[in-house]
Amino acid sequence: MNERAELFEHFKSFIEKELRVKCIEKSTTIQFDLGVEGDDAYDLLEEIDKTYEVDWEGFRFEEHFHSEAWFVLNLFSFLLLFTKAGRKKLSQSEKRPLTVVELFSRVKCLKY
Repeated sequence: MNERAELFEHFKSFIEKELRVKCIEKSTTIQFDLGVEGDDAYDLLEEIDKTYEVDWEGFRFEEHFHSEAWFVLNLFSFLLLFTKAGRKKLSQSEKRPLTVVELFSRVKCLKY
């Protein structure tokens, strides 16, 4: 396994551990498949930044994720979050998907 592949496996395991999920694939979306939005998304990106050297240049959080306030103002949408289909429908309607591999493409290396 080459260095980049090993780093991806580490990154994938890191996300699985942070979110307490299993079976993440390259095509897994942070919002749709994992249901991570708002402050949870910010916290995940912050933890990634603490662990890895990441190039955030050009990354726009609001392009991918709703804010916590958006959910408060949209109570119906909040209720939809309890289902995977509801999360997918909400996120696809307004936000661009962020896949694990797209997020990983910004990772340069582990911080030591």
